[in-house]
Amino acid sequence: MNPKVFYNVGYRVARMPWEIGPRTELVSLVTSGRLRFAAYLMRREA
Repeated sequence: MNPKVFYNVGYRVARMPWEIGPRTELVSLVTSGRLRFAAYLMRREA
């Protein structure tokens, strides 16, 4: 599918995933400490 068509259809029909915000599952993993996003970023930059 053409990316421009996907973009246009996505915004006409529904909200795109990046417009919705973080899902509750991701938020709960980060707040519980099971997923540490900052540690991942630090390893990636090194």
